[in-house]
Amino acid sequence: MGGREPPALWRFLKFTQNYQLPPGTAFSHAWSLCIEEQFYVLLPALVLLAVRFGRSITLAWVLLVVAIIAAIVTRGVLWAQFGREADGAISGYHPNIYYSSFCRADEFLPGVAVAMVRSFHPRAWERMMNWGPAILVSGIAACMGLVYLLLNFYEIDGYGYGFFMTAFGYSLIAVCFAILTVAALSPRSSLHKIRVPAAAQLAA
Repeated sequence: MGGREPPALWRFLKFTQNYQLPPGTAFSHAWSLCIEEQFYVLLPALVLLAVRFGRSITLAWVLLVVAIIAAIVTRGVLWAQFGREADGAISGYHPNIYYSSFCRADEFLPGVAVAMVRSFHPRAWERMMNWGPAILVSGIAACMGLVYLLLNFYEIDGYGYGFFMTAFGYSLIAVCFAILTVAALSPRSSLHKIRVPAAAQLAA
């Protein structure tokens, strides 16, 4: 604990510890587990509703894109309030943006998009699998570009957090890893040949 107080136990048990979480509390890094569990509850519920009331893949794609745009807009609006150091506004960045389910849930959606292409667009998926090496190169290049942006434009000394990396950066990180996931699934990609012992069992 390091002499620090943790949030109340019920917040851990309900996976709501990340809501308005002050930075530096004991075990604060569990905030990401909260968002994951919230997602794992919400996504199956949405899928069951979709199966029950409609089977439009086009609508699913529209909703997915709208959800990503909504998160980007939410982060942009909140950045205007909490993103800069002036008047100590930056103290609200972590509780309202960095730890927020509303600001981070869209990072799961590129992975959902990969699963949707694989499940519902077999011809497009087959073409993507044939482009494995090119997808791997583009994914690595995208990650390198994003690392540069993070190092130089995310947290800026004397200013606060950059608007672009706050509003768009979280989504772009997820897109980069989704690209690498596609590359890893392509039998033609060298990434496909890498095996991590017990990774599949742990993921399952």
